[in-house]
Amino acid sequence: MLIFPKTGQDLKNISIQMPMGLMCIAAPLVQEGYRVTILDQRIEEYFFRKVKQCLSNEHVCAGITTMTGSQILYALQIAKFIRNISHIPIVWGGNHPTLMADQTIRNENVDIVVRGEGEITFLELINNLYLKKPINGINGISWRDGETIYHNPERDFCDLDGLHPVPYDLIDAEKYILSQVPGKRRSLEVYTSRGCPSNCIFCYNKSFNKSRYRKKNINAVIEEIEYLAKRYNLDSIVINDDNFFADTERIHYFCKCLIAKKVIQGWGCLGVRIDCLEKINFGLLEESGCKQLYIGIESGSEKILSYIKKNITINRIKDIINRFSGLKIIAHYNFMVGYPIEDRDDLFHTVELARYIMKTDPKAYLSSFHLITPYPGTEFYEMVQRYGFVPPRALDKWANIRWETENAAWIPPKMRKIDLNLTLLTYFIDRKGLDRVEHNILLKIFFKILMILAKWHWRYRKFKFCPEFRLLNRLMNYKIASEAEKDILNRL
Repeated sequence: MLIFPKTGQDLKNISIQMPMGLMCIAAPLVQEGYRVTILDQRIEEYFFRKVKQCLSNEHVCAGITTMTGSQILYALQIAKFIRNISHIPIVWGGNHPTLMADQTIRNENVDIVVRGEGEITFLELINNLYLKKPINGINGISWRDGETIYHNPERDFCDLDGLHPVPYDLIDAEKYILSQVPGKRRSLEVYTSRGCPSNCIFCYNKSFNKSRYRKKNINAVIEEIEYLAKRYNLDSIVINDDNFFADTERIHYFCKCLIAKKVIQGWGCLGVRIDCLEKINFGLLEESGCKQLYIGIESGSEKILSYIKKNITINRIKDIINRFSGLKIIAHYNFMVGYPIEDRDDLFHTVELARYIMKTDPKAYLSSFHLITPYPGTEFYEMVQRYGFVPPRALDKWANIRWETENAAWIPPKMRKIDLNLTLLTYFIDRKGLDRVEHNILLKIFFKILMILAKWHWRYRKFKFCPEFRLLNRLMNYKIASEAEKDILNRL
């Protein structure tokens, strides 16, 4: 049984994507002859009842994946529930258990941690558990024997072209088909590569993927897209790689294949480094059906861009913004705030760059300004401890990633309220939120009111006092807490 817990930010029919990590883990198990059940708490109405119904004496183990943040809270609830009704081993995997393996394995609701890529490691583990053989020789796992903790040696990365086909039969794909590409109605996600060769201080890739970039053969990617398009009647796909644009020649070949084969009507990409776009043939990109790209800018300050090792300048960023202004491709630009060395001037440089985008390319979207977060395995995680940040000392404490300003010790005190308010109100300075609730009249009215308020704060730079958005933040925190309580009741 493989389980994907809620994340605390799940919007059904809006943002829930396939549990691709679990599907990849399941692929070699299916080939080996095991019966695999994937349960996704985000879409199962009576999730705990379903877990109880599915569990049997034939199960080898339960595998739970989790990222850092609220998902840990749900993962722990699920693990405790399984522990109370079954004696099968509980195996954790994913970004957080990999990067915080020692802390994770010390939790009483975790028996084994699969570190890093799990396709080969998990298959070996399942075989040994099924045959009741020792697991001390399996690379890539951490485990506990009584009070003693063992961390077996690392496992090398997988050959992506040697992996088994993703078993889409294990999920109800219709529940994950969304309108994710402008002008298109039916999209699913595709992964074509793993890792990123860059060294941004806030990214987990340096630790998780050792800054290595590995890619699938594009011809195999095209075949997978053709298969998905025909089987599920898709009109578009979304690339969900860490850095799809890392290899310019590969991107150009991908575009030419789409043009030649007319595989799909449109496509988008969620992970794009802005400097990787400088050598891209934008005309070819548009001709291939590219409709939108999510692009990381992070800051409008040269000082901050250098600090986070972004390897680009503001002038080069503006050149790319200008190129997009003449295309039909919609660019979504991402920003972060809350850096330890960031002052008001740096922050207002970011605000000005965001304004430049809105003026130069009115069709573009701006992400809400995210508060930079010290995720485990990042250089930033190590840096902010010098500013007084104390990492959580237990697995369950990592569930709070909403880092209210009093917990963000790395942010200068005079900047904390401004930063938090900006992360809230910038969600409403363009139409991105409104587009997501276009079929709900009440939510549309609510969003429009918030957009009017946000634009007033934005126009006059009134970021220090935003009571309406602080109230909204409290309501969101309450919603997360009440959902967790509801899940507990649903177990009964």
